[in-house]
Amino acid sequence: MRRFLTLVGANAKMVLRNRQALFWSLAFPLVFMFLLGVVFGDQGGVGSAKVGVADIDGTDYSKALTQALSANGRLEIVAGGEAALTQRLKKGDLSALVVVPQGFGAGVGAAAGAAVAAGAAGANGTGSAAGSTSTTTAPQPAALEVYFDPSSLVGSQVAMGTVTAVVEGFQQQLTRAPQLIRIQSASVQRADLSYRDFLIPGVLALALLTSGVIGIATTVVEYRQEGILRRVQVTPLPVSQFMGGRVITQVGISLMQALVLLGVGRLVFGVSIVGSYLVLIALLIVGTLCFVTIGFFIASFTKNVEATAAVANVVTVPMMFLGGVFFPIDNAPTWIQPVVRVIPVAYLANGLRDVMIRGYGLGEVWPDFAFLVGMAAVFGLLSIRVFRWQE
Repeated sequence: MRRFLTLVGANAKMVLRNRQALFWSLAFPLVFMFLLGVVFGDQGGVGSAKVGVADIDGTDYSKALTQALSANGRLEIVAGGEAALTQRLKKGDLSALVVVPQGFGAGVGAAAGAAVAAGAAGANGTGSAAGSTSTTTAPQPAALEVYFDPSSLVGSQVAMGTVTAVVEGFQQQLTRAPQLIRIQSASVQRADLSYRDFLIPGVLALALLTSGVIGIATTVVEYRQEGILRRVQVTPLPVSQFMGGRVITQVGISLMQALVLLGVGRLVFGVSIVGSYLVLIALLIVGTLCFVTIGFFIASFTKNVEATAAVANVVTVPMMFLGGVFFPIDNAPTWIQPVVRVIPVAYLANGLRDVMIRGYGLGEVWPDFAFLVGMAAVFGLLSIRVFRWQE
């Protein structure tokens, strides 16, 4: 035990003396958190969209529609001529363009009048009997032209969906249709949840992933190249204790990363933890254990630091984007779902979010916990079996 504790102390000293690596292990996730947290803000990338409106008709109906679009908080309306707004749309300054053509007001008025008359006739029982053929031709719906920029994926989706909803509400007001059903919505989570609440647990998982896989793999290979592992090999210390000492050191680094990230998230973005701190710490420990063993496994068969860094990046980068670190992966294509289900960072990120946002306990997050423990056991055993002290 004394040899093991001595090894842990030596690992800690080497980590603390490498101040540049220690600094970037904390600064790297902080940069991600600030960039995404500030850029996407409270809306998570699905906020407002800038929409141009060219009112060629100029009637009361077209002006009322423009006012309805302007009143929607998710749309920033830019009025102007059709040609100028079309150019702005092509340049990417607008997400969509609504063109109200000549005759829009007349068409809306005729359609609204026919709808009101049909409703009144039905209410008075004077409508045609079922199966009879009406000789009255219903007026055609008024045309409304909407153009969008497909290169602005999120903005165009927000614009098209919001414009459609506003137009539907606008025409319901015109026909004076009675409200038969009233929806009362309520959130089952905190009312002030934002994208930042989703982001910070993901960035925390990312920090453990990069420092555990890339940091451990490159450090172990560097020790091998410098002959440090050769000197450790001649001691009675087995591979398992050598790995265990490094794991304990890395757990300390992970808890320090978590303290910094959660502290900054609390002070700057107002993100809080709803669930148990003990469960959160347990997830951080098993997540660190999982990523450290993956790092040891990579270091077991790579020969130099450059090759190790390349292999580690090949492993971590797909995890970063397929593991739901920055954005939800629920709508990922079906063919890639089997790959997503075996990515350990996804289980850590989901578990951290369940504890921090939903307030879940160990009873609810045990599948994530068990998966991380299982992955750590598999890669730990593989690493002990194939680990090389020397080149």
